[in-house]
Amino acid sequence: MLRSVGLTVVLAIVVQHVVRFWFFMDYHKAGTIIHHRPGPCRPLAGADGGSEDLTVLDNGLTFISSGCFSWTRGRILLFNFSNPSHGLKELPIVSSSMNQSLLVFYGLSAWRDNQTGEITLMVINHGGPEAHVEVFTYREASQSLIHVDSITSSKLTIMNDLVMTSSRTFYITKYLTLPDHQSLELLLMLKYGEVLYYDGSDFRSVAQGLHMPNGINVSPDQRYLYVSEFGRKQLKSYRILDTELEHVEDLVLDTLVDNIEVAPVSGDLWVGCHPIHYLLIENEHVGSPAPSQILKVKTLSGKFTDVVEVYRDPGTEFKASSVASVYKGHMIAGSVTSHLILCDLVHTD
Repeated sequence: MLRSVGLTVVLAIVVQHVVRFWFFMDYHKAGTIIHHRPGPCRPLAGADGGSEDLTVLDNGLTFISSGCFSWTRGRILLFNFSNPSHGLKELPIVSSSMNQSLLVFYGLSAWRDNQTGEITLMVINHGGPEAHVEVFTYREASQSLIHVDSITSSKLTIMNDLVMTSSRTFYITKYLTLPDHQSLELLLMLKYGEVLYYDGSDFRSVAQGLHMPNGINVSPDQRYLYVSEFGRKQLKSYRILDTELEHVEDLVLDTLVDNIEVAPVSGDLWVGCHPIHYLLIENEHVGSPAPSQILKVKTLSGKFTDVVEVYRDPGTEFKASSVASVYKGHMIAGSVTSHLILCDLVHTD
């Protein structure tokens, strides 16, 4: 009798997990997606290794990370909204210590010093046996990156994105924890993800129990931190108290939320999303089309107040959208595996 009850309980747990994983992978969703745009869009050539993350400064300079897979070449690209006809430019990296054959770039963040105007760029690098945060200084005259540091720690496993809070401090998301068993962690849907804070000398955990935390960014006044929880298909908002985090609220979106960019004046979040999970995985492995979705999320005092779907495509024009940002009536969006697009913002509400 007890054995029968035990087997029934185990079977119920297994069935429940299979059902949860089915919905997690979006197998219940139809593959056909209606296409709509905020205005005319055009591709930006030159990001053959993908354009996983980007950030736009207030002068229109846009830094883009390309090459987030080991079979691609990690590069930092530059796009200037002030001279859009110039297209994308690969920034040469000047370094005496970094092995440039081992660059696998993911999330990036930029910080401009208000007094000197110096631009510091940090990029997550998964090339080699350990994850690093590469630190660069941007030289505008030569349009090059001077490598100044590689930050690493045993606490860094599969990191995804970061946001700088000064030229030396930042928050960073730990997407997965078991580097040698990533498929198992994905299959079991383990919630081992964290947000770490780097104070200039060491890392400490400031948020735990997250399911594949992905994108991260701060409000313009640096009072709130936003995290995209990829595994739960939701955005999270935290109040920043000194450097610790106090949870404010969650916003479930039923789409895989990737990188977050924040409009500097309005504080709106621009989020690259993947509406169908299994198609994203197929795109990464066999190159089949993966749908794209870009959301604009309005906020007020750290709370989410409204969501607008700005862009959607089945993967024919633009596939596997991972990030989007805006500058003076234009939107630039990047992809995990493909080129960028540039759109006019005619309809956004």
